[in-house]
Amino acid sequence: MLRVDLHSHTTASDGSLRPRDLMESAAAAGIDVLALTDHDTLAGLDEAMQSAARCGVRLIPGLEFSVLHDGRTLHFLCYGFDALSPALERLTSMADSRTARARCIVDELAALGAPIAWTRVRELASGAIGRPHIAAALVEAGHARDIGDAFDRYLGEGKAAYRDAGRLDPVEAIRLIREAGGEAALAHPLSPRSKLDLDRLLPELIEAGLTGIEVFHSDHDRAATARLERVAVEEDLWWCGGSDFHGTPKPHIALGSMVVDESVLEQGPFVVRG
Repeated sequence: MLRVDLHSHTTASDGSLRPRDLMESAAAAGIDVLALTDHDTLAGLDEAMQSAARCGVRLIPGLEFSVLHDGRTLHFLCYGFDALSPALERLTSMADSRTARARCIVDELAALGAPIAWTRVRELASGAIGRPHIAAALVEAGHARDIGDAFDRYLGEGKAAYRDAGRLDPVEAIRLIREAGGEAALAHPLSPRSKLDLDRLLPELIEAGLTGIEVFHSDHDRAATARLERVAVEEDLWWCGGSDFHGTPKPHIALGSMVVDESVLEQGPFVVRG
């Protein structure tokens, strides 16, 4: 039985492992199939594919797309797309907006009495700059106890230094993914941090073109997983699942700590390389 993890991140977004190191770690963890789903970028895919071929892990190209709905951030896990499609060129502008947002956050932190050096934030980010890199700089500077504390005090949605990155709405995001040949699933919908009203939200997203849902996730307890399994069947959605590994930014989540069996590959838009 294959061990499949459909949710992971690298330094191309906000993870702590380079793509090649992620694939090597996946092999060491006994993972047979791994999806790379960096936030709003495909920059790590080429390196990951080269490493996957060497270490014997089969790779699924993926993407975790951030969208804005009713003033709140949602995440879509996307698979099955053509990474070279012009429809995904919007990702480049989103990466630029992430950098601009990061600069605004650093400026706001200084105004709040928690100054950090922009040069240090850039050093901490091997790829796109995200809030975890700012959080790490806050910890280094003594303004927070740890990454979680930095988010709770400054960087989480609704906190004093939070800034949105100019995200797409769900309809536009799903349109882009489908134009590129892929499909989208709602990511970690019952994570305690998400606090989503799934009964209200899901019909709107399905109408917008959502076709899948992440059932298994490191932040889903048994009750949440069981509920999402029922939802997937009732709404005729394909399902996915994985660890959501980031490395240092989420030290409590080990790579492959949440795996699903190979039956997942039979019912979703997954394109396995290797």
